[in-house]
Amino acid sequence: MMENHDTYLAAWFEGKMTDGELQELISAEAFAHYLKIKNTLSGMELQTPGTEGHFERIKDRLAAQPVARPRVMKLRHYFAAAASVLLFVCIGLYAFRNNTVVTGFGQQQRITLADHSEVHLAAKSSLVYANIFKFSRNLSLQGEAYFEVAKGSKFTVNTPQGTVTVLGTKFNVVASGRYFEVHCDEGRVRVASKAGTVILTPGKSVSFYENGIREWQQEIRPHSHQSQTESAFYSTPAEVVFQKIENQFGVSITYPDAVRSKGFTGAVSHTDLNKAMQSVCLPLGLTYTLSGRNKIEVTDE
Repeated sequence: MMENHDTYLAAWFEGKMTDGELQELISAEAFAHYLKIKNTLSGMELQTPGTEGHFERIKDRLAAQPVARPRVMKLRHYFAAAASVLLFVCIGLYAFRNNTVVTGFGQQQRITLADHSEVHLAAKSSLVYANIFKFSRNLSLQGEAYFEVAKGSKFTVNTPQGTVTVLGTKFNVVASGRYFEVHCDEGRVRVASKAGTVILTPGKSVSFYENGIREWQQEIRPHSHQSQTESAFYSTPAEVVFQKIENQFGVSITYPDAVRSKGFTGAVSHTDLNKAMQSVCLPLGLTYTLSGRNKIEVTDE
């Protein structure tokens, strides 16, 4: 079947076969996939040195030689095969290129993937995924993101701290330094790290910090990405919360080493820096001082 596809695609790619003719020979799903690739390739410049010129020289040399009719048929098959090979080389180059999305201080971005899954990328985070994501649902995350995964094959999020694997679900991932947290809103989520593996169901969360594992249940609620005005924390180490504030407001926060592992539970504003700092410092018995435009010093009372 693939051999037949090669011949059809070569003719179609050379303009010798119309879209309608190709649709009669292959499935609708296959046609939609090949059409998307063809449209993409039409805007690309092949960078392989000399490929086009070399191919043209071969055609000119062969065309100049007297040949019998049967030989012409063989040459046509040769050109069809060559065009098919070139097409699939281009497809391969396109397919294995990665897309990278990076957010800056205070920025959030929504990404719609080829399989119709959505990713809500938080501030100072990065996401990397392949052009053929629909057929290989595998991506890499650094920072924080909320995922709304379309039903389908296995969907994997790789982070430096661990791996999250799902089918169709909604979940949030925080991968920040030594801290790794996953919250499940819908479906089932498998979380694996060096410290162990946990299966989450709706409303359950897990965090990995300094080789320890903590699981908890919380009320399922609209996630913070939807309002974009605050983030919620549950017994989260202060260093992770301060990192979130730094990413959101573009500031630098210093604090005593004894403060970094203190657990904070509450909400932190995305729009008001003083309100955000007060929300964290007051319940933890801390004070803070603004120094200049973007430096904050935290002290333990």
